[in-house]
Amino acid sequence: MCASSSSELKPLPVNPGTPADPETLKEKPSNLVPVICNVISTVDLGCSLDLKFIARRMWNVEYKPQVIREPEATVTIFQSGKIISLGTKSVEESRLAARKFARKLQKFGFPVRFLNFKIQNIVAFCQTFPVDLAELQKVHRGQCSYEPEMYNGLVLDQITGIRVSLFSTGYINVFGELVHTSQFNYKCCPLVVKVLAHIRTA
Repeated sequence: MCASSSSELKPLPVNPGTPADPETLKEKPSNLVPVICNVISTVDLGCSLDLKFIARRMWNVEYKPQVIREPEATVTIFQSGKIISLGTKSVEESRLAARKFARKLQKFGFPVRFLNFKIQNIVAFCQTFPVDLAELQKVHRGQCSYEPEMYNGLVLDQITGIRVSLFSTGYINVFGELVHTSQFNYKCCPLVVKVLAHIRTA
C-alpha cells in the first residue's frame, strides 16, 4: 500500500528514468510516486501595479516574465496585482518564489500584501515499462479511456482532481492541484499499480 503522512511528495527511491519491474510494482507501489517537474501557483498582492514603472526599475523585465533564480521560477505579473509563478519543483518552492518577488515589489514602494496563495496545477512524471494501451483499455474498461485518434495516451478517469496519462513507452504524466497531497498517495498510486500489474508488452 502506498501511503504517506506528509503532504509533500518524496523523491523516488529509484531513478525515475529507470523502468520499473512489474513484480517490484506489486510489492512496492511507492516506486510509482512521480517526480514533480512544475508547480503553477497564483497569489494576489492586494494592490494595483504600475507595470511600466516596474519594467524600468527591474532588469530584464520589459513586460516579459520575471525569472527568480533561487528557487528557479518564472513569475508573470499583472496590473491588477495578481502574479503567476511556474517552474518550481515543490509547493514550498512555489510559495517562496512568489514571496521573494512580492518583497522585490515592496522595495519599490508598492503596498504589497500576500493574499490567496493557491496551487493551480502540478505536473509530475515517472517511467514504468512499455505497455499495450489498447489491450490495457480492454482489461480495465470503465477505469480508463483510450482514443488514439484524438490523444496518444491512456487516461485514468477515477481520481477526482488528478489526471493520469499513461503512454505506450511506459511514461506517465500526472496533472492536478492534488498531486502533492496524501489523496494522491492513498488513491492514485494503488490504482496505477492495479492497472499496470496485469499487463505489459513483450
